[in-house]
Amino acid sequence: MNFSRNKVWVLPLLVLVAYPLWQPTVARFLAPRDSTVVFSQKTANGDGRNLHLYGITMSQSSGDKLEMVLKADSVATGDSSGTEYFFKNIDCQLYDDQGLPTQVKGGEALLATDKNIITIIEDVVVVSSDGKSEIKTDALRYFTQYKVAKTATPVLIKTEGADISGNSMMYNVRTGAFRVGGGVVFEM
Repeated sequence: MNFSRNKVWVLPLLVLVAYPLWQPTVARFLAPRDSTVVFSQKTANGDGRNLHLYGITMSQSSGDKLEMVLKADSVATGDSSGTEYFFKNIDCQLYDDQGLPTQVKGGEALLATDKNIITIIEDVVVVSSDGKSEIKTDALRYFTQYKVAKTATPVLIKTEGADISGNSMMYNVRTGAFRVGGGVVFEM
């Protein structure tokens, strides 16, 4: 009998014998990064399931241009259509046309994918892409399609050498321009 022709069977045998050596490394490589998935039964109306993810990073891009990177402690699905997502403790980078990030932090957020709107509440802080302006407010709506942030709650804008406060604001992420309205106070 000539065994030199049938040496192909040796490779699968070596893979099986070496399994305890390579399995932990492959398992770590294929595992999700610091994420936990939990399915829980809805108790309020009992019409399905909620998906909860912890320690997530989500990104949005158009073609090869990065538009947004959102990090959160947790996210949960909302309605049964899968168009609403609830985030806790978010840290979001919104990129302008040149690829410069505007940073947005807040306590809670709701992403409505069918309307392309992110609503952020609880101690919202926005730092402009050039780092020269900081905006603080209680609630903020970001329209992803237009790259515009709006608020109808009191706002405080700190820039180099000036503080501006008012009752509403609009901020264009693309251009960096903002407009403040309603009882505007300008302090130098």
